[in-house]
Amino acid sequence: MTHCRRIGTRYVMGFATANLIQALLMTGRWDDARQAYTTAISQDDLVDDGAVAQSAALLHALSGDRAKLAAVVTTVEQWADTEDPQDRAGIATAHAAAAVSTGDHKQALHHAQQALDFGDALSLRGDAVRWAWPIAADAALALGDETEVNQLLDKLNRHRPGHLPPVLRAERLRISARLLAGESNLAASETFDAATQAFRDLASPYHLAVALLDHAEFVAAFGDSTTAQKFAAEAEAIAQRLRARPLHGRAHTLKTSIDAALISTTT
Repeated sequence: MTHCRRIGTRYVMGFATANLIQALLMTGRWDDARQAYTTAISQDDLVDDGAVAQSAALLHALSGDRAKLAAVVTTVEQWADTEDPQDRAGIATAHAAAAVSTGDHKQALHHAQQALDFGDALSLRGDAVRWAWPIAADAALALGDETEVNQLLDKLNRHRPGHLPPVLRAERLRISARLLAGESNLAASETFDAATQAFRDLASPYHLAVALLDHAEFVAAFGDSTTAQKFAAEAEAIAQRLRARPLHGRAHTLKTSIDAALISTTT
């Protein structure tokens, strides 16, 4: 980005900024990601850059910033006529993330599936594809569409382990655990354990927090309020640090429910 500024290469600057936002999202430096976006639109004249808008859509959707999300989605839509597979996948994932932020699981699944259609062209390591897969799987679970969940899992299972990015290997475990839990399968417990550990190894705070909340809900349903409380509290702390409002709201609600159950049990 520094070199691009020196020589005035605005086109490459957009991709560099988009990649930086993605890296900062994964490593838990969300305030730096917000600053990177602010700098891009206020200093680098990238307010209409499609790549920046696609990454920023994820940032603002996960942050729960509806106003900024609406602005970047408008920018994303200006690139709707593109034939570039990477841009089309990024646009679809941006729309999927926006749908998640409003609780529209049907639209989230629809747009995430559109992004996944470009998986062969971009590989599973592409940013848009990596984010789209768990969005699609969580939406399908929310809709009770187990057939779609199994198809999504099969898509990953058809690839050799080394061809799957670590985040999708961990996400596959998390979604499998959720699916098994819904079927009251005894294997759900060890699969949740494996998923949570995989996300700890991945070291992406946001993804870990999501896994912790799923795990907390599972163990709470089986009466282990102490473990559930620990997981929920850890997830809430992560969400608060990231300023991920939707995630923090979910963690706080779950933690409050678990705390009430513990008080009821002790009294």
